[in-house]
Amino acid sequence: MAANLVIMEAAFEENGNVNGNGKGFCVVDFEIGQGKQYV
Repeated sequence: MAANLVIMEAAFEENGNVNGNGKGFCVVDFEIGQGKQYV
């Protein structure tokens, strides 16, 4: 799972979703359970 977290973090950065625009990634956040609810 750790590897998947790294991949997801990279995806967030690449897509600029770190700014809170990760509408398409919010479900992924819930599955990971990191509490990063980008809505």
